[in-house]
Amino acid sequence: MLVYDPTASTLPPGIPTHAVVTLGNFDGVHRGHASLVQNAARMAHDLGGAPVLALAFDPHPRTLLGKTLPAPLTTLAGRLDLLRAAGATQVGVLRTSLSLLAWDAETFFQSVMVQSLQARGVVEGDNFCFGRNRQGTIHTLKDFCGHSGISLGVVQAVEAAGQEVSSTRIRQALAEGAVDQACQWLGRPYRLSGVVVPGARRGRVLGFPTANLQPLTVVPAPGVYACRARLADGSVLQAATHIGPAPTFGEELPRVEAHLLDFQGDLYGQTIALEFLARLRDPQTFPSVEALVRQLGMDVRVAQDVCDFHTQRDNLR
Repeated sequence: MLVYDPTASTLPPGIPTHAVVTLGNFDGVHRGHASLVQNAARMAHDLGGAPVLALAFDPHPRTLLGKTLPAPLTTLAGRLDLLRAAGATQVGVLRTSLSLLAWDAETFFQSVMVQSLQARGVVEGDNFCFGRNRQGTIHTLKDFCGHSGISLGVVQAVEAAGQEVSSTRIRQALAEGAVDQACQWLGRPYRLSGVVVPGARRGRVLGFPTANLQPLTVVPAPGVYACRARLADGSVLQAATHIGPAPTFGEELPRVEAHLLDFQGDLYGQTIALEFLARLRDPQTFPSVEALVRQLGMDVRVAQDVCDFHTQRDNLR
């Protein structure tokens, strides 16, 4: 992972100069973020084949100011992978610090874009802000780029399903269990990353062993979902995932439990990702263990049908 600290005296190897640059938090790397990278790629082509450099702020500037943030939509590594998939030729982290946040807008621009990166172009959204107290706006950036001979691309907000795409809206959709809506705004199924940890091992006794996740990203609303599970070795499995407590057994603490179809093995300690394809039902309290097992069997069959449908649709694209 390439890490660029603007307050350091040298540019780390691997960070290209004379690139078209886009900066941001890029939480979720949704369709709006992808549009930034795609516009940067078009500008780079027009400039004779310049590289496209996408840098994600980390840590989030607001955390350095003592503010509490919600869980992220993507891990940092996931953000970089998605930025590369969107078309960036090089991706990395722009390391934030209190020293960096103290720079005014002009110092930030001159130090980062002009002196350090020697950018040929910059592409940002129309709500981009930079510098101390977010004093620099897209209009400020336009003036600075004009005086420095740097090309500037300003990208308007992307709309989908009649609304402006934003990380906040995606997070709200997930909080409501609307994973199909989140998918429209992301441009792909939402992916929850988590580390597999020991659970109560009750699923194994019931005939539906589960991988119990300690989440690293946003957890959708309680319910049962059809998912695709991506394992650390690259394999992809169908899954029926339960999120929430286990009221049938008197447990109130919420869990993320994924039953991986046609899988046997030990995943403890591994990081896996669940892609949410559809919400199947609300959580339920069952009158007996037998009733729960019958419902689990139905959930698995429906989840398999949903996964098969998505696989067939993806193969036609």
